[in-house]
Amino acid sequence: MFNFLNENEMAKERALTLEALRVMDAIDRRGSFAAAADELGRVPSALSYTMQKLEEELDVVLFDRSGHRTKFTNVGRMLLERGAFCWKPQIN
Repeated sequence: MFNFLNENEMAKERALTLEALRVMDAIDRRGSFAAAADELGRVPSALSYTMQKLEEELDVVLFDRSGHRTKFTNVGRMLLERGAFCWKPQIN
């Protein structure tokens, strides 16, 4: 049986890249965009741009940015956990 995706669904499938998952993982482990950027050798604004673009393309909010520490929303946490299953074996 074939599973045909419409253009919007295909765009969402392409939005979650390996790079986006790596950024999400670093933010989760380090607790902030700045610390994650330092770990990844990038500037915080580049990570922020990557995550904002992903949020726009998926039409979801991934982070609760109301406090000092960056926290994932339920949707963001779910996406990170499901995505980590796919990419973490590749970094060993």
